[in-house]
Amino acid sequence: MAASLDFTLDSTGKSESTLARIAKRRPLILFFLLAYAFAWIAWLPIILSGAGLGWIPGDLPASLIVIGLFGPTVSALTVQWVRERNLRICHFRTSWRDLLLGLVVGVGLVLVVCVIGPAVFTTRTPVRMLNWRIFLALSPWHLLILIGGPINEEPGWRGFALPRLQQRFGAVWASVLLGVLWGAWHLPLFLLRGWARMPIGNFLVLAISLAVLFTLAANCSAFCILVPVCMHFTVNLSGFLLDRLLESVQMRPRIDLTTAAIEITVATLTVVFTRGRLGADVAMDRGMFLTRPRNNQPGTVGLFPSWAAFTKAPDRK
Repeated sequence: MAASLDFTLDSTGKSESTLARIAKRRPLILFFLLAYAFAWIAWLPIILSGAGLGWIPGDLPASLIVIGLFGPTVSALTVQWVRERNLRICHFRTSWRDLLLGLVVGVGLVLVVCVIGPAVFTTRTPVRMLNWRIFLALSPWHLLILIGGPINEEPGWRGFALPRLQQRFGAVWASVLLGVLWGAWHLPLFLLRGWARMPIGNFLVLAISLAVLFTLAANCSAFCILVPVCMHFTVNLSGFLLDRLLESVQMRPRIDLTTAAIEITVATLTVVFTRGRLGADVAMDRGMFLTRPRNNQPGTVGLFPSWAAFTKAPDRK
């Protein structure tokens, strides 16, 4: 009797667990629940230690944060295995043209939003006096940043979740939703001393704005995972670049408002100039989605999702 509560028979007559049923019917909900649970549980000892709230003695090394950063990818692999019995959660293969387009668009926009824009609009110093040589001073050691989020997270966020969200809600709303969930996923880290470089509100604005840019670049590259990985790497590196770029310069007041305005402006212009599609047509033409919207309407990939997008279960991929 107890076993009947946990297992049912699928269409082939094989037993199917509750987890498998959820993974097949609501893969995105299960993915986000697992991603949050994995990371927040992994981060809990560090947050409770002297490095955070100080509720338990001793300081655990902040480097242990890396364990929780694998949450999105581990969760995506789990859902994909339970659902399809394979581990194909992201794509690597694409044409060189699409890869180059995605990298130029994606990394370029990240540099504008996170480095160049803030450097130009938050200082009183002439632009030519900024330390632009810092871009030539990068070393191979900076590649370690790849395991501080890019490789750990992106196969889950942009490899697994984004294509499914975009097919169901449209490019813009998928970006906004993923941006909110991506940003909120980091919130426990604000309890660690020295982790936050900006207020929580600004961080969420940055996450949503970046999510729009990530979607554009991912679509342009036919969802080659190397593009969001490189973009995430650039985001994490931007703090170092901006700090060195602004050495010994006079800053304007209310930097936080200026940077937030830059982020919102660039994201909004990206939506406007792509007419809300954020390059989704490129991904569809490369076969990244199972179905094209009926009559090519924007209900699936454009700005406004149809009501059916919110109520219909997503197509299996």
